[in-house]
Amino acid sequence: MFKANTSLTLPEVSESLGLENPVFDVLAVMRGGMGEVVRLRSRESGNEYALKRVIPSQTLAADGRQRFLREAEVWREASTCNGVVEAHAIIEIDGALGVIAEWMEGGSLRSTMDRLSWSERIACALRMTRALRWVHTKLGFVHRDIKPENILLDQEHRAFIGDWGLAKPGSSTGLPATHPLQTRGGMGTPAYMAPEQFIDAKSVDHRADIYSLGCILFEFQHGLPPAKATPNRPMVHSAPAAGFRESELAKIISRCLQEKASRRCSDYAEIESVLEIAAARLAVPDEQVRVGMRGLRHPLSSASARLASTADRSTVRGRGVVIVELAEIRDHLEEAEALMALGKRSEALRLLEPLHIPELLEKTAPWCHAHAIAAACADCMQQDPGRIDEALDLLASLEKARDKPAAFFVNASFANLQAGHWGEALRIARAGLEQYPDDVGLLGNSTVALVSQGMLDEARGSAARRLELRRDTRALEEMSAVLGAQRDRLRPFDLPRAVALAHRQSALIIEGLDLSPSDAPLRIAKADLLRFAHASGTACEAYDALVKDGSVHSHVRQLALARQAQIFGETMEYSAALRAVERTVESLRLETALQIALEAKWRLLAENVMFGRVNDQGLPIVVREIAEFFLQEQGGRYQRPVMAARILRVMGRDEEVEQALREAIAKDADRQAAQSELAIHLAGLGRTEEALQVAQQLISGELWCPQHSGEHSRRQ
Repeated sequence: MFKANTSLTLPEVSESLGLENPVFDVLAVMRGGMGEVVRLRSRESGNEYALKRVIPSQTLAADGRQRFLREAEVWREASTCNGVVEAHAIIEIDGALGVIAEWMEGGSLRSTMDRLSWSERIACALRMTRALRWVHTKLGFVHRDIKPENILLDQEHRAFIGDWGLAKPGSSTGLPATHPLQTRGGMGTPAYMAPEQFIDAKSVDHRADIYSLGCILFEFQHGLPPAKATPNRPMVHSAPAAGFRESELAKIISRCLQEKASRRCSDYAEIESVLEIAAARLAVPDEQVRVGMRGLRHPLSSASARLASTADRSTVRGRGVVIVELAEIRDHLEEAEALMALGKRSEALRLLEPLHIPELLEKTAPWCHAHAIAAACADCMQQDPGRIDEALDLLASLEKARDKPAAFFVNASFANLQAGHWGEALRIARAGLEQYPDDVGLLGNSTVALVSQGMLDEARGSAARRLELRRDTRALEEMSAVLGAQRDRLRPFDLPRAVALAHRQSALIIEGLDLSPSDAPLRIAKADLLRFAHASGTACEAYDALVKDGSVHSHVRQLALARQAQIFGETMEYSAALRAVERTVESLRLETALQIALEAKWRLLAENVMFGRVNDQGLPIVVREIAEFFLQEQGGRYQRPVMAARILRVMGRDEEVEQALREAIAKDADRQAAQSELAIHLAGLGRTEEALQVAQQLISGELWCPQHSGEHSRRQ
């Protein structure tokens, strides 16, 4: 998705930074391990930012997302200190979590160390010491991976501590001290790790960071860290005092590097005082080494208690409402946004609901914080199937506000998509696109709504625009869905064109899975494509892999299970297929998936116990449940016209059979099957000439003739 020397529309980033223009230039992309760092420049402000995120292709790793979530929470709170690289916001882009941080123009200490003067090295050391002391004494954090690569410098060469992926949080955060990737052994970077960290990283305290700090100070003096790692054993140490000048600085470095934690400096104050003397002798400016509070960031788990305390302090009350100043709850709103980005929407909702006052929505026409709080509540509610109607009602109440942001239209249209209200979702998305024509979220929701209503030509245009603005996995998913729907619609009319569409869809699926191998919608699209190619066995294996993948959303797993049931009904022996399909039906809760599996079940039963069967009196057998399912109507037409016609023929309702099939042919609803069924029906009625005419169309391939294909393609 991110390529250097390109530009992208990133509303997720612009909204988190309070910018109006969502266009950013991608200046560089740096990858390593499970993540990547993207250097961005805002077209609006000209400021540069670092987007650190999990590479989508790494999301299959069992604990990758959990590790990043934990790092994001710790980093967010550590940003309270201005000696830490600031994490502006936690966001999600293209299904991957990310943190927007300030870009550090000076690079890492590793890349610049050789070019730093001695006074600049002392300044860096003092600022690092003060920052480590601050986050430990104020927050209880232990970094556990202090090394030159994780110390970043700004344009003035001021040092900032970054990369909190291995940090041990304090008890106030509510986060577990044990890292999700940690075993009992070591964790960190061997050349800078304290000896005890090799043995049991989870139990180390701040003295491990003091050891790492000592390694950097030693490297400042001698050009190399004081030790080298050997496999599966603690460090082999150089003599701590060897080569040091007889000075207070040399002594403090020696104390930092003591093998036993109990013999090291017990806190940072001792190191700080020595470095302060050195900095004064070198006339290091105070602004180079000053460390303090950047802005208050409370632990995410503490917001509800603080909100109650804020309400208790208020002196303005009335009609069950406590009045507080916006400034008093601003940090609560920021924490709610962070919780939502981390996927903790139920926690965010508990924080937001007390702040939602419906009466303010009625009195305030321009969009304001009251509307934003209500919209955030609705966004959290829609993740709970039991509250989707409540979310829709709340979003509907916001429509009368003026100057609504793009996020409102995105969330409102998405909520309606979740509820299956395709027309309403499309109306809202179109209204939003009138104001925000290049919003990728609105284009995506519009595409889904259009596909759901069979408006494939317009859907393809919407998906193409989305893909042009941002070629990420979501855009590839959406265009793949459009091409898949067009492929299936064209198949009875123009198989060569349907195959061509399948090839184009396959290329998009391959591109998307290369970006993100775990992407569930693309994996299910690939399995569907295998079914189109009559590779039912391989398709069934692909569906089964999705069903068994615990990291895949339950909705996608249920859809895969339902598709699998369809294949069972088509390929297995009747009794075995029926057992498999019935087990599937019993396990499904998602309505869309349930309808797919039920159709497979009733079709299987119809073919084997109803069609062509008679009772003891020689009368056709009609199974009530099967008939009721296939005779369901929507908008005055049968939802499954070909099966409905077969049921009606068994029931002797011949005129309705012909009407249903001719309507299906006229509406391109499974036309080839409808024509085949109509030929059989007409022959059974003795209307031989008409039956032969319909049959001849199928045999001669008239459905795929260029003239017919051209007419049909124009309807696409």
